[in-house]
Amino acid sequence: MLTLKNKILMAATAVGLLSAGGAATVANAQDSYIPPQGQQQQQMNVTDAQLQEFAKAQAAVSQIQAQFQNQAANITTQEEMTALQQQANQQMVQAIEQTDLNVEQYNLIASAVQTNPEVQKKYMDMIQ
Repeated sequence: MLTLKNKILMAATAVGLLSAGGAATVANAQDSYIPPQGQQQQQMNVTDAQLQEFAKAQAAVSQIQAQFQNQAANITTQEEMTALQQQANQQMVQAIEQTDLNVEQYNLIASAVQTNPEVQKKYMDMIQ
């Protein structure tokens, strides 16, 4: 049986990482984010259209994360948690890909929102 501490740790891990071999990371724009190696050097000029698509994707990802956290509260085994994480990760990827972004672009924009004050201001103005 999983302890509450383990549930919280696993939920946090699942919310921040996509499975599929760790190929990509979904980042919540308000949480800290360390881009995968190789992406740190990339600087992205974010267009208004890309930022709008990111805002749509982020809203969907946030909803999926909230649903996951609610469901994770009832999980009692590691296997159930792993299955739930995989399901949430698939849903997050699908939500991102329903916009005009792919997961890599989403992650780069998330990083730009967190590290570039100009992009962050545009994003915050857009979602309010």
